[in-house]
Amino acid sequence: MTLNPKGGAVASTTIDLPAKSLPTPTREGYHFVGWFKDEIDADTTKGYVRGKYLCGEAMTAAGVEDADKILYAKWVKDFLGE
Repeated sequence: MTLNPKGGAVASTTIDLPAKSLPTPTREGYHFVGWFKDEIDADTTKGYVRGKYLCGEAMTAAGVEDADKILYAKWVKDFLGE
């Protein structure tokens, strides 16, 4: 499986399946939301309302079945240094 951190940094951009967990990338000035199977969900500019990010559902290691898949990192810009 390939991971696309979309401007962030991750220890490895490939993982072997089955995986126990997915890595958490970092990106200065941004909050990592999760890994998404659809790039459009990762690229959405929709915001955060009532405890939920308005985009598709983030993937977990248990939901990853296809080694040929690419997962895309979703980022939300930090505000006020959060």
